[in-house]
Amino acid sequence: WSGEQFVSRFSDTYTHMIVGRIGQTDRDDVLLFRLNAENAKTTVRLMTMQGEELVERGSTALDGYILQFGDYAFASFSDTVKGVYQDCAKDVETTITELIVWDGEKLTAPLYDPVGNITTLSARQSAIPSMDIDGDGEIEWPRSYYRNNSTDTPSVERLICEWYSWDHVKQLPKKEMTNVTNVEDGYYVTIPESWIGSVTASYDTAKRTLTVSQLKEDGTTGDMLFMIAAFAVGESNPNANDEYLFLDSTEQMHYEIRYNRNSTMALNMNLLSDLFVVMKTQ
Repeated sequence: WSGEQFVSRFSDTYTHMIVGRIGQTDRDDVLLFRLNAENAKTTVRLMTMQGEELVERGSTALDGYILQFGDYAFASFSDTVKGVYQDCAKDVETTITELIVWDGEKLTAPLYDPVGNITTLSARQSAIPSMDIDGDGEIEWPRSYYRNNSTDTPSVERLICEWYSWDHVKQLPKKEMTNVTNVEDGYYVTIPESWIGSVTASYDTAKRTLTVSQLKEDGTTGDMLFMIAAFAVGESNPNANDEYLFLDSTEQMHYEIRYNRNSTMALNMNLLSDLFVVMKTQ
């Protein structure tokens, strides 16, 4: 807006745009993403106002097989290094998270592998988004967890995930936790290290119940360890019986649990309450 009229400063084509402060100026920057499916090429450009013009400050390539962009979140690695986590869909089963970083001099995508033109460090066979899963102020992304020799492709509702954050100093992903992530009902169940590889999980969409069971040596599901039921506040547990106990609640949801008191894993309510976490987004 100049001289009582709109003046065009910049024009270009793009597939997706993010506006926010990524550089060290006191003005918003613009990230312009462009997909070129025919050449399997995805690029992102950092644009900043310089004087009266919008100019390119840096660009980088991303996974060449992205089909659609999803949610994003800003990140701060230091006073001068900023970034954006961008979730992307590659197909109906595969989601990746790209990390775009501006260090004051260049734009990079540290999760992207230029040799293969793909991003594998954050790939998962689910639509579970990246988020601050542990409430530490940093974004983490999930990866599908598969037991040895498994060919399973679990659905979002019954997926065991490993969650990673990005260590900018070491330029490496850092594992934060393993859990069963239930986005639909707004919670996750932490899987202790001693349980990894020996438990499996399933979700009943109609009953809204998550079941965690022991995993037999032959890969089949064994005895039930515990079952969590979720239902709206003001309603009663549709699966209710005397075995269900109060677990947690929010303004919208109520959670109850029943567990195998004869399990060899020595389950008790103190342990299960510690493992159960309502997501911060709820």
